[in-house]
Parts: sequence; structure tokens; C-alpha cells
Amino acid sequence: MEVTTLHEQYRNHAGQWQRCRDAFAGQDAVKARGQSSQVISKEKHNYLGTEYLPALEDQQEAQYQKYKKRALWFGATKRTVRALVGSIIRKPMQLAGMEGNKWEEHLRDVTLSGVSLPMLTQRVIREVMLVGRYGILADLATNGADTPRLVGYNAESMTNWDTENIQGKTALSLLVLAELYTVPNADRFKRERKQQFRVLYLDGVDGPPVVQVEVWRRKIEDGKETDTWVITEGPTPLERLGQPLREIPFTFFNPTTLEPEVEESPVLELVDANLDHYRLDADLKNRLHLYGVPTPYF
Repeated sequence: MEVTTLHEQYRNHAGQWQRCRDAFAGQDAVKARGQSSQVISKEKHNYLGTEYLPALEDQQEAQYQKYKKRALWFGATKRTVRALVGSIIRKPMQLAGMEGNKWEEHLRDVTLSGVSLPMLTQRVIREVMLVGRYGILADLATNGADTPRLVGYNAESMTNWDTENIQGKTALSLLVLAELYTVPNADRFKRERKQQFRVLYLDGVDGPPVVQVEVWRRKIEDGKETDTWVITEGPTPLERLGQPLREIPFTFFNPTTLEPEVEESPVLELVDANLDHYRLDADLKNRLHLYGVPTPYF
């Protein structure tokens, strides 16, 4: 098994997450989803945008693009998700017991990137409403002061996981997180981002299980990246107050549980109905266009 291996539930739900995100993003994302301009055969077309609006039989690309352009996308998904999030956060968050202590200032920037706890909470709610999944890792910033921070991961970033029964309790034993890192560049105006995998797992070979962390990146040979993934950092045991961690400090957020298992998006049926209306509107506008074109008769 490689670090790029995807969990079965991830593979089963990735298409649903993409539909939800495109529907939320709006018309441009929906109409752009599909392959590049290319005719596979007379029966099957692979034009740009055919993921959600299939081309009609024997429809050439120029005809299809006009057919797609006449269709209206109504942003019901975005409006609904925003309304649901707004209804939940309509009242300010109350933090009892935090006033005047050392944590009050920290809660104004829990990610150490300018995101306060209420802002992070809103992000979690939006992601759970949209795709039904989000995750937060409790981490320590490497700034010399070991400042705690919360790092958020969307559904697509949590690529693999596993659980074990430890002392009668089901515990997360493996977690693979896809991340992006910035490659140093002499040109300060050019930023190159590449993928890496952060792997957290329980290692209990020499005693009680301890959380270990590894970072995987593509192997570099002769100055070029290969398809081989290697460990570039770690394994490093996680500690808190000088004591090793016994549990992976990660929380899954789902519509009804905090468990690793994937749940269906609360708005998935709305997304599919939204896409269906888009296709129906395309067919209706196409018929109206054909009927409106002058037709010679004898």
C-alpha cells in the first residue's frame, strides 16, 4: 500500500463532493466541468462542459457551446447553503470562562493565520453543510514558542484513515492528509506549490501506542521529480508538555457524528435537482431557439 492510496469511502464520495462544490461555485464552474474539446466518436462527445450537460446526438462543438450558453444556471445551492449557515451563526458565539485569561487573545487567531474561533466555526459549518465533512488537526507551530494552533482540512484533503480497538475504545490509528507546500524560488513574484502527504499513526511496537508523524514528498533525481514518494521528515513522535501523545489530535466533523466514517452531504439531493433543472432549461431553450428560427416550407 502506498501513501497515495485512497480510502474506499473517499473514492465512493469524491464525485459527490465535486458536484456539490461546482454547484456552490456557480454557473462558470458547472459549465466548465468536463473534458477538453475533442470528438471521441459519432455517438460520444467529449466537449468542454459535458460533465453535467451531455451533448446531443451528432452535435458538433460549435452547436454544443451555443446550446450550453443558452442554458441558465440558477444558484439555488449557494443560496441555500448560505442561508443554512447564516441561520446557525445568527447569534454571536458565547465563550464562557474565557474572559480575561490567556486564552482570550489566542481565540482571536486560533490558526496563527488571522482566523478567529468564530470564523473557523463558520468555515466548519459551511463545509459540513456543503459536502458533509471537515477535519481539524490540533498542532504546534514551529515558531520557537510551541504556540498551539488549529489546522483545517477539507474533505478532499483527508485521503486515508483507519481505526483500531485500543483498550476497549475505538481510536484513530492512521490518518493521511494531503497538503500543499511552497517551493523556494529565486523570483519572489513566482510561487510554485506542490503536494505532500502528512501521515499520523499510532506506533505501539515498544510499548503503549505513541503518535508518530511523517511527511512524504516525491523523490528528486537529477533535479527532477519522480513518481516515487519518500519520507522527507520523521518519523517524529508528537509530545505535549514533555509527554508523548497517545491519541491522534484530529477531529472529524460530519452532519451527525464526529467519527471518521463519511456521511452524505445534507444538500446532495438539492445539488442533483439543481443540475437537473439546468439540463431541463438547456433542452427548453434549445427547442425555443429551433422554433424561433425561420423555416422554409412548401
